[in-house]
Amino acid sequence: MTKIYTTRTRWALWALSIVASALALVGFGTFAYSAQSSAAAQERLYQVIAELTANQMQLIAERDEIAGFLNAAREALLESANAERDSVTVQCAPPREGSVTCERRSMDAEVSRTGTLRNTLEKEVPSSMSEPGTVRSASRSSSARTTR
Repeated sequence: MTKIYTTRTRWALWALSIVASALALVGFGTFAYSAQSSAAAQERLYQVIAELTANQMQLIAERDEIAGFLNAAREALLESANAERDSVTVQCAPPREGSVTCERRSMDAEVSRTGTLRNTLEKEVPSSMSEPGTVRSASRSSSARTTR
C-alpha cells in the first residue's frame, strides 16, 4: 500500500509542478508583453510630444514674423498719416494778407459771426439784383424755384 500511496503522491506532485510551471511561464509572458507594449506606447507618446514641440516652435516663429510685419505696417501707416497731416497743415497755413484765401476766411468768419449767409450776401449783392420776383432760393431738396 505504501507503494501505491507514494506513486499517487508522486503523480500529484508531478502534475502540480507542471501546472505551476505553466502558470509561471504564462505570467512571465504576460509581464514581458505588457512591458514591451508599454515601452512602444511610451515611445509613440515621445514622438507625438516631439512633433508638438516642433509645431509649437514653428508657430512661435510665424507669430514673431507676423508681429514684425504688423509693426512695420503700423510704422508705415503712422508715417503716412504724419506726412498727410503735415501736408494738410501746410495747406491750412495762415495765409498772407490780401490773398484770396484770406478774403475767403474773413468772409467765412463774418458768416459764422452773424450766423446767417443772407446778411453776408445782402452786403455783397447789389440792391438791383435782390428785387422780389428775380431772386432764386434753394430748397432742401436742392431744386431751385423762383419766388413771386
